[in-house]
Amino acid sequence: MIRFTTFLGIDQTGATDHKGLPKPLPVALITRTSSGWQLTFSQKGRRLEMPSLHQESLLRILHDFPHPGRDLSRTALILDSVFGLPASQWPPQAQNLFTLFQRASQFSYQGKEFGREAAEKFFAQFLKNKKPSGKLPQRICEIKTGANSIFLTKPFQRNIGCGTYRIWKELGSAREKWFQIWGFDEPLPHLQDGPWIFEAYPSFFWKKILGFAKRNPQDLLRYLKTEAIHLDLQIEPRSLNLLLEDPDLCDSVVLALSALILQEKNFEIWHLPQIPELQKEGWILGL
Repeated sequence: MIRFTTFLGIDQTGATDHKGLPKPLPVALITRTSSGWQLTFSQKGRRLEMPSLHQESLLRILHDFPHPGRDLSRTALILDSVFGLPASQWPPQAQNLFTLFQRASQFSYQGKEFGREAAEKFFAQFLKNKKPSGKLPQRICEIKTGANSIFLTKPFQRNIGCGTYRIWKELGSAREKWFQIWGFDEPLPHLQDGPWIFEAYPSFFWKKILGFAKRNPQDLLRYLKTEAIHLDLQIEPRSLNLLLEDPDLCDSVVLALSALILQEKNFEIWHLPQIPELQKEGWILGL
């Protein structure tokens, strides 16, 4: 089965700049080298970023940090983003998840391509009904991990839909699908030309994989200084202070680091639960 040699932790954001364009995505990169693993989350003294989640952006950042044996089929993108919808809300005319990505790529609201309002209107079209209790529909994996519903809009800080919409929109703008989505695509040889995308939930990783009750940059810093040696993980010491100033970058590091830990512990990521909802709802890595 596939073992990855590259992990990119990408913390989603749906925030836009004064031009209405989405802000860069914080990135942490873990690559396999001849002497072990290398963690990189800074470039020229600033945090590592991707302008978008387009194929060109991915290839550019991988080109900047080459290592022996680069293979896109062994590259895993660990995203703080929702992939799938509650089965009860899945639109009958949608053939697959990429179809929904393409719909997002063509969507706008009052002339706005990105941002909170556009995201809320996009996902509102899939909301058929609320539960009798008044709760918003959730996927099975969201209920199990305590994650928020894609339909939650307030408070804004807990609105996963805004960043997810941006991710869907950028992935759906490609002329052809250049990636595989874990939980939706089968790990067959003919599907291994591009990277794999995994859905992740940072709070779940902080707690269940790293063992921290809260998302505290100081805790992550201590973990990297004391535990990284057990993973053969090399880190540029001068970059560590960036984490103290940037919680979003911390989440990116936690995403990539947790995926590496799962692989090193031989966690069977390809053994997904046998539930009929999976092909519509997806799953959260590590659950």
